[in-house]
Amino acid sequence: MVGTVAPTLLVHGLFSLMPKDSSVINISGTFENGAKGWLPYFVSKKGIEALTIGLSQELVSKDVKVNCISPSDVATEEYKKYFPEDALNALTPQDVAGAVVEIVNSEKNGEILILKK
Repeated sequence: MVGTVAPTLLVHGLFSLMPKDSSVINISGTFENGAKGWLPYFVSKKGIEALTIGLSQELVSKDVKVNCISPSDVATEEYKKYFPEDALNALTPQDVAGAVVEIVNSEKNGEILILKK
């Protein structure tokens, strides 16, 4: 639940401080089919995507764009610690950062950008 409530509260709390032409970037994940034991995680990721679409429609008149980056596995230090055999096939944190820069500099609004290696 934190995965959807926290971003909602953050946008609500920070909205009055955002200048025109601001962007909100949510981070989801390409956990398309879920997996046994991962239901809360799967639901929170899909909730972030629904929040992105809804907020993009609500805030368009305020000149605020809302988009989402949905990366597959990302080889963070923590990921490499638990999944060392998968790290070479994972995205890098720099891949995700580059996607954030790309989408912030675009005119896109309400997009879910899926990143896979």
